[in-house]
Amino acid sequence: MASIKLYLKTIDQAALSPSVQNNGESIDLARLNKVARYAEVFGHEMAHATDILFDLQRARMMYEFIQGTDQVVHDSVLLKSGEGRAQLQRVIAEREAVLNDFEISAQTIETQIWRELINVYRRHKSEKD
Repeated sequence: MASIKLYLKTIDQAALSPSVQNNGESIDLARLNKVARYAEVFGHEMAHATDILFDLQRARMMYEFIQGTDQVVHDSVLLKSGEGRAQLQRVIAEREAVLNDFEISAQTIETQIWRELINVYRRHKSEKD
């Protein structure tokens, strides 16, 4: 069992880049309504969920990896020594590499979501013109 928490207030206040390009056409992200923003974030997080939860070996590896790095972070903070800081930096770098790998599939899904949002925006814009 898993749960995904979306903090809508955070999504509402998230800084957005000025525009996204799709086949030479741009969409002003500030014009996206809340539902479109929520759909984009939900799709991204669901991609992570399916990537991890539908592969038991991968889910176990992620759980063990995160638990292990959390323990190193905790121990390093307590030690406050040069060796503890060096170990902490190494673990953070390893953790970033693993998490960046998990971002790849979510970004692929996110690109598809943006294409659909741009298409919806284009349809609404042409209906207004």
